[in-house]
Amino acid sequence: MADIEIKRGYEVLPDNNVRFRIRITNTGGLAISDVEITLDYTKFLFDLEGNRIQNLGNIPPEKTNIAEFILKPLGCVHKVNIEALISYRDAKWNRQRVDMAPKEVHCVCPFLRGKKMPKAEFLDLSKTGHSAETGMNFRGVDAERLVSYLVQTCRNRHYKVDDIAIDGGRMLYLASESIGEKAYYLLTVLIKKDGGLTQVLLKAVSDKSHGLNGFLNETVAELRHVVETVQSAQEIGVVKKEQVINIIDSVVQRSSFGGSGGDGAASVNIEGSLVQRTEFNAGEDSMVEEERLRGEGEEQKQQEREQKALLLKQHNERQKPKPKSRKNVFMFAIVIGALLVGFMLFPADSGEIADISSTSISESVSESIEPTSSQQSEVEPESVPESIEPTPSQQSEVESEVSQTLAPSSNQKASTNSIGMEFVLIPAGEFDMGSPSGETDRYGDEGPVHKVKISDAFYLGKYEVTQKQWREIMGDNPSNYDGDNRPVEYVSWNDAQDFIKKLNTKESTDKYRLPSEAEWEYAARAGSTTRYSFGDIESRLGEYGWYEGNSGDKTHLVGQKKPNPWGLYDMHGNVWEWTQDLYNGDYKVAPADGSAWESGGSSRIFRGGSWLYYARDCRSANRNYYIPDFRNYDLGFRLLQET
Repeated sequence: MADIEIKRGYEVLPDNNVRFRIRITNTGGLAISDVEITLDYTKFLFDLEGNRIQNLGNIPPEKTNIAEFILKPLGCVHKVNIEALISYRDAKWNRQRVDMAPKEVHCVCPFLRGKKMPKAEFLDLSKTGHSAETGMNFRGVDAERLVSYLVQTCRNRHYKVDDIAIDGGRMLYLASESIGEKAYYLLTVLIKKDGGLTQVLLKAVSDKSHGLNGFLNETVAELRHVVETVQSAQEIGVVKKEQVINIIDSVVQRSSFGGSGGDGAASVNIEGSLVQRTEFNAGEDSMVEEERLRGEGEEQKQQEREQKALLLKQHNERQKPKPKSRKNVFMFAIVIGALLVGFMLFPADSGEIADISSTSISESVSESIEPTSSQQSEVEPESVPESIEPTPSQQSEVESEVSQTLAPSSNQKASTNSIGMEFVLIPAGEFDMGSPSGETDRYGDEGPVHKVKISDAFYLGKYEVTQKQWREIMGDNPSNYDGDNRPVEYVSWNDAQDFIKKLNTKESTDKYRLPSEAEWEYAARAGSTTRYSFGDIESRLGEYGWYEGNSGDKTHLVGQKKPNPWGLYDMHGNVWEWTQDLYNGDYKVAPADGSAWESGGSSRIFRGGSWLYYARDCRSANRNYYIPDFRNYDLGFRLLQET
């Protein structure tokens, strides 16, 4: 058998395509012939220009031939393997086959998160930098479905600057930034209905050229995926770039006079390629737009101040004497009498009862004489003055009390398996799943709030699955941020299923699986009904999890922050966690028994937020989803063990 040397490499071209080269050197003393290379790549991530099989012919001793492939990304590509099979005939005309070692291709387009900016800045930046345009025509899909996808599903990667109503559709201004290089990526999307067709026109703008086409390609691929999930829908053609930019520019010029999005957006009529302005939201210019955004920020701050003030008021009211009804005085007497009888029957030195401090006695008494809600309203003011602001020490004291009301049980049962995975027993029970309509930063698919009954207790991973645990079962480590006790990431839903299958085999059981979405939220809430398991105050998130505001753009060791009330770590942030469920929109027909939603959709749900995302995305009710083959640097999982 002749000796050959295989080298491979790639480069990202200015048009964002990948040039992948495989170099074959004949290091033996005899010629080899009929050298053939078959490329193995992920077809849903790339289109290949030309044939995946290339014949390099004969290679004399000490000579080299090179095969070159051009791969066009269909979306963002992060850490994906390209492989190949090399076959040839040796001097005796025997066919030989060699597998090329996999080569990783990294970040062919930007790693994005939403970038908040005023509309005036968006419009100014849209006139500069590098740009790319594309458009598609679809039949059988509702325009609102595509709008909903871009505004809700992509909300973590795109900040919605504006949403303008047009005749038969909408125009969206979406802004993003790239993690690491801090480049901006802007997307103007025009979605309109034209008879039986839905037309989607997209213009992307960035101050960087190398990631622009990947950014645009990913959006196109995602929209096509949405269309593919609609049984009657199909793509019927691509719109020429010249038409795309002409139509978008016409709408932008006429809509930039006003329209702040949503119901208050300006109305624009489109007839063919002509755009007519029919309503003007007169007086709203860039200064008004900036003032509106500042007002929204001040309103949110005011809500936080009022929440703090309410907590302080409740704390102070608990500290001052309250009028007691005759019923409460009678209850007070009963409690004191019972305590006296207890001391007489069980002397302190008998060892029959636990030590009872004066503090615990007073707490018990104060709880027994707490006025009813109707009585309390008679002695408390109806509203809290806006000027009330707790001091740092008071705030800490109030927050401490709030945390103590949800403290985990000291005798909570736990379990550890053969590879050191720790599990916490989660009791059976009922809870209200989803977020109420008034919750700050909620998204439409988090409702309606509905009662879910968890009939059976279960064990849930105390921590996210770590890289050490993954490596022990799978033999490799796909993670970008190396560390035995960091969470494993860059794993798809399908990858997690492979891990579960092998772990069950190793443990000779069938009890390991992903939690259902309901089981996950039930455990994350841990008896709470607030935005987070620790309350509504967003500024405290840094005590409990790693998110965009404190992560330094990377994962962290599991278990470094405070646990939730049931002893689970990193339920808010660090990495997103896959659940078992398929995504089917909101909860109108969701299961009420805690089981996974296993019919209807094609994407799988993940929960909890991550180091890459904002605080709002780490809320207990927040949801995200993608196709089961999707991988990302902030996506991992946590296991459930059935009892």
